Amino acid sequence: MSQLRFTKGSLYIRRFKEGDQADSIFDAVRMAADQLLNKRNGKNHFYVAVRRGFPGQVLATGRSKRDIQRRFIGRPWSETQKFFRTAK
Repeated sequence: MSQLRFTKGSLYIRRFKEGDQADSIFDAVRMAADQLLNKRNGKNHFYVAVRRGFPGQVLATGRSKRDIQRRFIGRPWSETQKFFRTAK
C-alpha cells in the first residue's frame, strides 16, 4: 500500500482494455480508429498511456509504446512520468 502512495498519478503504458475512456475527443477518435484498424488487420491490441490510481482514464494512445513516448515531447520519459504524479 505504501508503494502506491508514492507512485499515484505517474504515467505508465499498457495494452488497451475494453473499459478505457479518453479524456479528450481527439484521443477518443484515435482509440476508435485503432480499434477499427485492429479488426481490419487481424491484430488484437494497441497501447494506451494511463495514470496509476485513475482506472480507465486514457491520456494518450498509439500503435506502439515508443509512439506514445514520442507524444510527450520536451522531456525524457522518466521525467514525464514524475510530472504527472499527484502530491500526497
